[in-house]
Amino acid sequence: MSRNEKSEAPVTIRERIQNLDTGLTKAEQRISRVILSDYPVSAMKTLADLGKDAATSPATVLRFVGKLGYSGYPEFQKFLRDEIQGALDTPLSRLRAAAGETDGGAPLEKYGRYAMELVQETIDMVPPQTIAEVVDILADIKRPVYLIGGRYSRGHATILGYGLSSVRGQVREVEAEARDMVTTLADIGRRDIVVVFDFRRYQSNIVHFTEEARAAGARLILFTDRWQSPCAAHADQVIALPVASPSLFDTGLSTLLCVETIVSQLTDALGSKSADRVARIEQLYNKINDLGPSGGGA
Repeated sequence: MSRNEKSEAPVTIRERIQNLDTGLTKAEQRISRVILSDYPVSAMKTLADLGKDAATSPATVLRFVGKLGYSGYPEFQKFLRDEIQGALDTPLSRLRAAAGETDGGAPLEKYGRYAMELVQETIDMVPPQTIAEVVDILADIKRPVYLIGGRYSRGHATILGYGLSSVRGQVREVEAEARDMVTTLADIGRRDIVVVFDFRRYQSNIVHFTEEARAAGARLILFTDRWQSPCAAHADQVIALPVASPSLFDTGLSTLLCVETIVSQLTDALGSKSADRVARIEQLYNKINDLGPSGGGA
Protein backbone atom coordinates (compact mmCIF):
# COMPACT_ATOMS: atom_id res chain seq x y z
CA MET A 1 0.00 0.00 0.00
CA SER A 2 1.34 3.44 -0.92
CA ARG A 3 1.80 6.31 1.53
CA ASN A 4 -1.17 8.13 -0.01
CA GLU A 5 -3.38 5.10 0.37
CA LYS A 6 -2.39 4.80 4.02
CA SER A 7 -3.17 8.46 4.67
CA GLU A 8 -6.67 8.01 3.22
CA ALA A 9 -7.53 4.89 5.24
CA PRO A 10 -10.13 5.22 8.04
CA VAL A 11 -8.47 6.25 11.29
CA THR A 12 -11.17 5.41 13.82
CA ILE A 13 -13.42 2.41 14.25
CA ARG A 14 -16.39 4.68 13.60
CA GLU A 15 -14.87 5.71 10.26
CA ARG A 16 -14.18 2.07 9.41
CA ILE A 17 -17.86 1.27 9.99
CA GLN A 18 -19.03 4.22 7.92
CA ASN A 19 -16.70 3.33 5.06
CA LEU A 20 -17.50 -0.37 4.76
CA ASP A 21 -17.80 -1.01 1.04
CA THR A 22 -18.46 -4.75 1.15
CA GLY A 23 -22.15 -4.35 2.02
CA LEU A 24 -23.82 -5.24 5.29
CA THR A 25 -26.46 -7.83 6.11
CA LYS A 26 -29.52 -6.76 8.11
CA ALA A 27 -27.96 -8.16 11.29
CA GLU A 28 -24.69 -6.31 10.61
CA GLN A 29 -26.64 -3.10 10.04
CA ARG A 30 -28.17 -3.54 13.50
CA ILE A 31 -24.70 -4.01 15.01
CA SER A 32 -23.55 -0.87 13.20
CA ARG A 33 -26.50 1.14 14.56
CA VAL A 34 -25.90 -0.07 18.13
CA ILE A 35 -22.21 0.90 18.00
CA LEU A 36 -22.76 4.28 16.34
CA SER A 37 -25.74 5.21 18.53
CA ASP A 38 -23.58 5.72 21.63
CA TYR A 39 -20.03 5.61 20.32
CA PRO A 40 -17.53 4.76 21.75
CA VAL A 41 -19.23 3.50 24.94
CA SER A 42 -21.42 1.02 23.04
CA ALA A 43 -18.38 -0.59 21.42
CA MET A 44 -16.90 -1.38 24.85
CA LYS A 45 -19.67 -3.87 25.61
CA THR A 46 -18.83 -7.55 25.93
CA LEU A 47 -19.24 -9.67 22.82
CA ALA A 48 -22.38 -11.27 24.27
CA ASP A 49 -23.95 -7.94 25.31
CA LEU A 50 -23.29 -6.31 21.94
CA GLY A 51 -24.88 -9.29 20.20
CA LYS A 52 -27.88 -9.12 22.55
CA ASP A 53 -28.39 -5.38 22.01
CA ALA A 54 -28.22 -5.88 18.24
CA ALA A 55 -30.58 -8.88 18.38
CA THR A 56 -28.03 -11.16 16.78
CA SER A 57 -25.50 -13.83 17.70
CA PRO A 58 -21.92 -13.35 18.97
CA ALA A 59 -20.75 -15.18 15.84
CA THR A 60 -22.36 -12.50 13.66
CA VAL A 61 -20.66 -9.80 15.72
CA LEU A 62 -17.32 -11.52 15.14
CA ARG A 63 -17.95 -11.64 11.38
CA PHE A 64 -18.77 -7.92 11.46
CA VAL A 65 -15.56 -7.18 13.37
CA GLY A 66 -13.68 -9.19 10.76
CA LYS A 67 -15.14 -7.00 8.02
CA LEU A 68 -13.69 -4.01 9.85
CA GLY A 69 -10.25 -5.58 9.49
CA TYR A 70 -9.70 -6.97 13.01
CA SER A 71 -8.58 -10.52 13.75
CA GLY A 72 -10.97 -10.86 16.68
CA TYR A 73 -12.95 -9.07 19.38
CA PRO A 74 -9.95 -8.49 21.70
CA GLU A 75 -8.04 -6.71 18.92
CA PHE A 76 -11.15 -4.68 18.07
CA GLN A 77 -11.48 -3.46 21.67
CA LYS A 78 -7.74 -2.82 22.02
CA PHE A 79 -7.87 -0.50 19.00
CA LEU A 80 -10.92 1.19 20.53
CA ARG A 81 -9.14 1.79 23.87
CA ASP A 82 -6.13 3.24 22.05
CA GLU A 83 -8.45 5.46 20.03
CA ILE A 84 -10.21 6.75 23.15
CA GLN A 85 -6.91 7.47 24.87
CA GLY A 86 -5.64 9.31 21.81
CA ALA A 87 -8.80 11.44 21.65
CA LEU A 88 -8.48 12.39 25.31
CA ASP A 89 -4.93 13.56 24.72
CA THR A 90 -5.62 15.86 21.76
CA PRO A 91 -5.69 19.67 22.22
CA LEU A 92 -8.82 19.81 20.03
CA SER A 93 -10.85 17.60 22.35
CA ARG A 94 -9.76 19.63 25.40
CA LEU A 95 -10.74 22.83 23.58
CA ARG A 96 -14.16 21.39 22.77
CA ALA A 97 -14.70 20.39 26.38
CA ALA A 98 -13.77 23.86 27.58
CA ALA A 99 -16.07 25.47 25.01
CA GLY A 100 -18.94 23.27 26.14
CA GLU A 101 -18.55 24.48 29.72
CA THR A 102 -18.56 28.16 28.79
CA ASP A 103 -21.72 30.09 29.59
CA GLY A 104 -20.67 33.28 27.83
CA GLY A 105 -22.11 34.64 24.60
CA ALA A 106 -25.51 35.64 23.31
CA PRO A 107 -28.25 32.97 23.29
CA LEU A 108 -28.10 32.48 19.51
CA GLU A 109 -24.31 32.21 19.63
CA LYS A 110 -24.41 29.57 22.38
CA TYR A 111 -27.11 27.56 20.62
CA GLY A 112 -25.22 27.90 17.36
CA ARG A 113 -22.13 26.31 18.94
CA TYR A 114 -24.30 23.47 20.17
CA ALA A 115 -25.84 23.07 16.71
CA MET A 116 -22.44 22.74 15.06
CA GLU A 117 -21.52 19.94 17.47
CA LEU A 118 -24.89 18.30 16.83
CA VAL A 119 -24.36 18.32 13.06
CA GLN A 120 -21.02 16.55 13.47
CA GLU A 121 -22.55 14.03 15.87
CA THR A 122 -25.30 13.32 13.34
CA ILE A 123 -22.74 12.75 10.59
CA ASP A 124 -20.88 10.37 12.90
CA MET A 125 -24.00 8.41 13.87
CA VAL A 126 -25.67 7.88 10.50
CA PRO A 127 -23.79 5.58 8.10
CA PRO A 128 -23.70 6.83 4.47
CA GLN A 129 -24.94 3.39 3.41
CA THR A 130 -28.17 3.93 5.35
CA ILE A 131 -28.90 7.23 3.59
CA ALA A 132 -28.10 5.64 0.21
CA GLU A 133 -30.44 2.70 0.83
CA VAL A 134 -33.27 4.97 2.00
CA VAL A 135 -32.90 7.07 -1.16
CA ASP A 136 -32.89 3.89 -3.26
CA ILE A 137 -36.18 2.76 -1.69
CA LEU A 138 -37.85 6.14 -2.23
CA ALA A 139 -36.56 6.35 -5.81
CA ASP A 140 -38.95 3.57 -6.86
CA ILE A 141 -41.63 6.00 -8.00
CA LYS A 142 -44.11 3.22 -8.75
CA ARG A 143 -44.42 2.63 -5.01
CA PRO A 144 -46.79 4.93 -3.05
CA VAL A 145 -45.26 6.56 0.04
CA TYR A 146 -47.11 7.08 3.33
CA LEU A 147 -45.64 9.27 6.07
CA ILE A 148 -46.64 9.42 9.71
CA GLY A 149 -45.22 11.17 12.77
CA GLY A 150 -45.98 11.42 16.45
CA ARG A 151 -47.13 14.33 18.54
CA TYR A 152 -43.86 16.24 18.26
CA SER A 153 -42.38 14.67 15.12
CA ARG A 154 -45.28 15.03 12.69
CA GLY A 155 -43.79 18.35 11.54
CA HIS A 156 -40.82 16.41 10.14
CA ALA A 157 -43.20 14.07 8.35
CA THR A 158 -44.85 17.12 6.79
CA ILE A 159 -41.52 18.60 5.68
CA LEU A 160 -40.36 15.31 4.17
CA GLY A 161 -43.73 14.88 2.49
CA TYR A 162 -43.49 18.35 0.96
CA GLY A 163 -40.02 17.58 -0.40
CA LEU A 164 -40.92 14.13 -1.70
CA SER A 165 -44.13 15.25 -3.39
CA SER A 166 -42.18 17.96 -5.21
CA VAL A 167 -39.96 15.42 -6.98
CA ARG A 168 -42.09 12.24 -7.12
CA GLY A 169 -45.77 11.31 -7.08
CA GLN A 170 -47.98 9.21 -4.79
CA VAL A 171 -46.94 10.76 -1.48
CA ARG A 172 -49.42 11.04 1.36
CA GLU A 173 -49.14 12.13 4.99
CA VAL A 174 -51.23 10.11 7.45
CA GLU A 175 -52.82 11.84 10.44
CA ALA A 176 -52.02 10.14 13.76
CA GLU A 177 -55.67 9.77 14.69
CA ALA A 178 -57.68 6.57 14.71
CA ARG A 179 -59.85 6.93 11.60
CA ASP A 180 -57.12 8.07 9.22
CA MET A 181 -54.69 5.45 10.54
CA VAL A 182 -57.23 2.62 10.22
CA THR A 183 -58.50 3.55 6.74
CA THR A 184 -54.91 3.95 5.54
CA LEU A 185 -53.88 0.56 6.93
CA ALA A 186 -56.84 -1.00 5.10
CA ASP A 187 -55.22 0.11 1.82
CA ILE A 188 -51.53 -0.51 2.56
CA GLY A 189 -49.94 -3.50 0.87
CA ARG A 190 -46.69 -5.00 -0.40
CA ARG A 191 -46.01 -2.30 -2.99
CA ASP A 192 -46.15 0.55 -0.46
CA ILE A 193 -43.46 2.44 1.46
CA VAL A 194 -44.17 3.70 4.98
CA VAL A 195 -41.94 6.35 6.56
CA VAL A 196 -42.35 6.65 10.34
CA PHE A 197 -41.07 9.33 12.74
CA ASP A 198 -41.13 8.16 16.36
CA PHE A 199 -38.92 9.60 19.10
CA ARG A 200 -38.66 8.99 22.84
CA ARG A 201 -41.92 9.04 24.70
CA TYR A 202 -42.79 6.67 21.88
CA GLN A 203 -46.47 6.61 20.95
CA SER A 204 -48.23 3.27 21.15
CA ASN A 205 -50.54 4.11 18.24
CA ILE A 206 -47.51 4.79 15.99
CA VAL A 207 -45.95 1.50 17.08
CA HIS A 208 -49.18 -0.41 16.37
CA PHE A 209 -49.52 1.32 12.98
CA THR A 210 -45.98 0.22 12.11
CA GLU A 211 -46.67 -3.37 13.19
CA GLU A 212 -49.76 -3.55 10.99
CA ALA A 213 -48.01 -1.94 8.02
CA ARG A 214 -45.20 -4.51 8.30
CA ALA A 215 -47.73 -7.34 8.55
CA ALA A 216 -49.29 -6.05 5.30
CA GLY A 217 -45.88 -6.31 3.61
CA ALA A 218 -44.96 -2.62 3.29
CA ARG A 219 -41.33 -1.41 3.21
CA LEU A 220 -40.62 0.56 6.41
CA ILE A 221 -38.24 3.46 7.03
CA LEU A 222 -37.93 4.76 10.60
CA PHE A 223 -36.52 8.03 11.94
CA THR A 224 -35.92 7.73 15.68
CA ASP A 225 -33.49 8.61 18.47
CA ARG A 226 -30.37 6.80 19.67
CA TRP A 227 -32.45 4.69 22.09
CA GLN A 228 -34.66 3.57 19.19
CA SER A 229 -38.45 3.29 19.11
CA PRO A 230 -40.03 -0.19 19.34
CA CYS A 231 -40.88 0.42 15.66
CA ALA A 232 -37.24 -0.41 14.87
CA ALA A 233 -38.00 -4.10 15.24
CA HIS A 234 -40.20 -3.90 12.13
CA ALA A 235 -38.23 -1.43 9.98
CA ASP A 236 -36.14 -2.14 6.87
CA GLN A 237 -34.05 0.97 7.49
CA VAL A 238 -33.54 2.83 10.76
CA ILE A 239 -32.05 6.32 10.99
CA ALA A 240 -31.10 6.74 14.67
CA LEU A 241 -30.31 10.33 15.60
CA PRO A 242 -28.99 12.46 18.49
CA VAL A 243 -31.83 14.49 20.00
CA ALA A 244 -30.55 15.80 23.35
CA SER A 245 -30.52 19.59 23.56
CA PRO A 246 -29.69 22.32 26.07
CA SER A 247 -33.39 23.20 26.33
CA LEU A 248 -36.36 21.49 27.95
CA PHE A 249 -37.30 19.83 24.65
CA ASP A 250 -35.43 17.42 22.39
CA THR A 251 -33.97 18.95 19.25
CA GLY A 252 -35.22 18.33 15.73
CA LEU A 253 -32.11 19.72 14.03
CA SER A 254 -30.55 16.34 13.34
CA THR A 255 -33.81 15.00 11.88
CA LEU A 256 -34.19 18.03 9.62
CA LEU A 257 -30.59 17.63 8.45
CA CYS A 258 -31.26 14.04 7.37
CA VAL A 259 -34.64 14.87 5.81
CA GLU A 260 -33.13 17.61 3.65
CA THR A 261 -30.19 15.37 2.71
CA ILE A 262 -32.54 12.60 1.58
CA VAL A 263 -34.69 14.95 -0.51
CA SER A 264 -31.57 16.41 -2.14
CA GLN A 265 -30.12 12.98 -2.91
CA LEU A 266 -33.46 11.69 -4.20
CA THR A 267 -33.78 14.70 -6.53
CA ASP A 268 -30.36 13.88 -7.99
CA ALA A 269 -31.20 10.16 -8.25
CA LEU A 270 -34.43 10.80 -10.17
CA GLY A 271 -32.69 13.22 -12.54
CA SER A 272 -34.92 14.44 -15.38
CA LYS A 273 -38.00 12.83 -13.79
CA SER A 274 -37.72 15.12 -10.77
CA ALA A 275 -36.94 18.15 -12.96
CA ASP A 276 -40.00 17.47 -15.14
CA ARG A 277 -42.23 17.15 -12.07
CA VAL A 278 -40.94 20.39 -10.51
CA ALA A 279 -41.54 22.21 -13.81
CA ARG A 280 -45.07 20.78 -14.06
CA ILE A 281 -45.90 21.79 -10.49
CA GLU A 282 -44.64 25.33 -11.12
CA GLN A 283 -46.72 25.51 -14.29
CA LEU A 284 -49.84 24.45 -12.39
CA TYR A 285 -49.16 26.91 -9.56
CA ASN A 286 -48.92 29.76 -12.05
CA LYS A 287 -52.07 28.68 -13.84
CA ILE A 288 -54.11 28.37 -10.65
CA ASN A 289 -52.88 31.69 -9.30
CA ASP A 290 -53.85 33.40 -12.55
CA LEU A 291 -57.44 32.27 -12.10
CA GLY A 292 -57.96 34.73 -9.25
CA PRO A 293 -60.33 34.40 -6.27
CA SER A 294 -63.41 33.83 -8.44
CA GLY A 295 -61.85 30.73 -9.99
CA GLY A 296 -61.98 32.26 -13.46
CA GLY A 297 -65.79 31.92 -13.76
CA ALA A 298 -68.08 34.59 -15.14
